[in-house]
Amino acid sequence: MAHFAHEKRSPRTARFSVARKPALPPSFLPDGRHFLFTRPVDGQGQLQLGSLDSDEARILTPAGTMGLYAEPGHVLYVRDGVLYAHPFDLQTLALTGPPRSLVD
Repeated sequence: MAHFAHEKRSPRTARFSVARKPALPPSFLPDGRHFLFTRPVDGQGQLQLGSLDSDEARILTPAGTMGLYAEPGHVLYVRDGVLYAHPFDLQTLALTGPPRSLVD
């Protein structure tokens, strides 16, 4: 199974390419061009945003895995065994406001 391997670029971006290792599959946003994926960093997951139009990725949360977009305008992810809903703006592709824990 292929997954995205990453090369560190800056504190907020990373370059990714296809590599052959098991990984969580990316989750696409409604536009079909942008996607959420988990990048392993120092033994934990980091939720990032990628695009089919670029090899750059942007960190959404420094700790979080299994990101999914959910209407109306939230990114769901797991951090430290807790499910969070974080407001997300599809126009700016950015998290807005504080996250809220849903289940722990």
